[in-house]
Amino acid sequence: QVRRFVASGGALFSTDWALRHLIEPAFPGFIEFNDKATGDEVVRIDIVDSTSPYLQGVLDSDDDPQWWLEGSSYPIRILDTDSVRVLIRSKELGARYGNDPVAVVFEFGHGKVFHMISHYYLQRTELRNERHQQPAARYAASKGVSVSPKFAASAQDLTLGEVEGATTSARLLANIAAEKKLRAMEK
Repeated sequence: QVRRFVASGGALFSTDWALRHLIEPAFPGFIEFNDKATGDEVVRIDIVDSTSPYLQGVLDSDDDPQWWLEGSSYPIRILDTDSVRVLIRSKELGARYGNDPVAVVFEFGHGKVFHMISHYYLQRTELRNERHQQPAARYAASKGVSVSPKFAASAQDLTLGEVEGATTSARLLANIAAEKKLRAMEK
C-alpha cells in the first residue's frame, strides 16, 4: 500500500527503523540499513545539496549543526547512487559506522521518499563549543529576528545550540511539506 501511495504521487517521510522495516521491503534497491546500529550520540552534519528545496533556509554559513543519533539508529547505505540524492551527511557518522548519509531523497513513480537517520521529533542538542552555549537570544539576533523582552526573560535557560537545533529541524520538515504542496499544485 505504501509503495502504491508513493508511486501515485504521494510523499513519504520516514525515519530510522523504517529503513529496514518499511523502505527496504517497499522500495528495494534504493537504500538499506548497513547493519551497524549507532550508539546514543550527537554528530556534526554538513549540507550536501544546498539547492534542494528541502534545505532552503535551514542553515546559514555561521551555523554549526548537530544531529542526534538515538541509540540503535540505522545508518543509511545507498544502493542506487543514480537515483538517491544525499541532502545531509556527517563525516563523524561515516567514520564511526561506515556510511555518512543523514538525510536522503529519491523519486519513485510520481512520488518521493524522504528518509533520515534517527527521529525528527526526538532531536537533542550537544553543546560542543562556546557559540552553542550562548543565550538563545543570540541566535535570534544572528538571524535578524528581534526578540521581545518577555521572550528573552522566559528563555533564559535556552541556549543558542538548542534553538538552532530545533529551528533547523522544524524548517526542514516545513520545507518537505511545502515542496509536496507545490508539486500537487503544479499538476
